[in-house]
Amino acid sequence: MVHIHTYFILDKPKKTETVELSHLTKTEIDVIKHQPVFPGYIEIIHNDQLILGKRYQDSVDHFWLNLIDGLEKLKRTGAYSIDFLYQPLRLQLLINDTRLSLSILHDETCIESWDLPKEEAIISMLHAAEEFMTLVNKETFTLFQTEINSLQQKLVSLNTFYKI
Repeated sequence: MVHIHTYFILDKPKKTETVELSHLTKTEIDVIKHQPVFPGYIEIIHNDQLILGKRYQDSVDHFWLNLIDGLEKLKRTGAYSIDFLYQPLRLQLLINDTRLSLSILHDETCIESWDLPKEEAIISMLHAAEEFMTLVNKETFTLFQTEINSLQQKLVSLNTFYKI
């Protein structure tokens, strides 16, 4: 089973706090929803193996926006890359008949790589992206106000394509 969790990193007075997407409270959302970039990270768990995680923290909204585009491009090209905003890293996605490979690259050197069952991974990614976009829409994060409808339409189209 592939499980995906989104975490926000909140800078609070005297400490930094990590909060999972589904555990954000109204007060915490008010703290971050007007920022231009939402610091955080994505955890993918497959067979008790941690993929990505806190060591690859960056802009969590940038990750989800690009992953939605990436899943759309993967169906045509079989490959897609997401550059990190604040680290000199790139997440590369490669797809074949049965596997989705994720690799972290620094320049052109592979730092880490993971293989996931394609269908299960894509379904989990789409569900996690929908969860993220639902929260963004519900709480009116200003960064997404102009594009939320097109993002939600892309997710509907991707769910149809991948038959979810």
